[in-house]
Amino acid sequence: MKRRKFIQSGCHACLLLGSGMFIDSLSSCSPKLAVTKVMQHDMQFSIPESDMAAGSKMITIKNFDYDVFLKKNNDGSYMALAMICTHAGHSLVKTGKKFYCSLHGSEFDVAGNVIKGPAERNLVQLPVSNAKGVIVVKLKNSSEI
Repeated sequence: MKRRKFIQSGCHACLLLGSGMFIDSLSSCSPKLAVTKVMQHDMQFSIPESDMAAGSKMITIKNFDYDVFLKKNNDGSYMALAMICTHAGHSLVKTGKKFYCSLHGSEFDVAGNVIKGPAERNLVQLPVSNAKGVIVVKLKNSSEI
């Protein structure tokens, strides 16, 4: 390999690592998490319970500040986590069995607990209700998180 090509390749790798894109590419090795796009109305969104067959899902809310991770618990209830790092308010990426903040490197497990700092607070859980086969998640403004 010529010196110029070697340097270009090395710079490209450094840029990927620095931007957190390397972590995103690693997550492609794990099973894909189902993603659903929804619209919010009056600071809440709803999805049919039948959409939760996989057990967990990332919810992208149109024109909203953050995504929501929705997970079915063993007892049949649901848990929703705001995908915002509690350290600096940066969005999180799912990597394998945890969530990663590419800004400062905080990590959280799928229950929202801090695995690695600098974050000190667990992820914010959002209120979830389930009635007549429809799951409703109440959202919070990002300033409240």
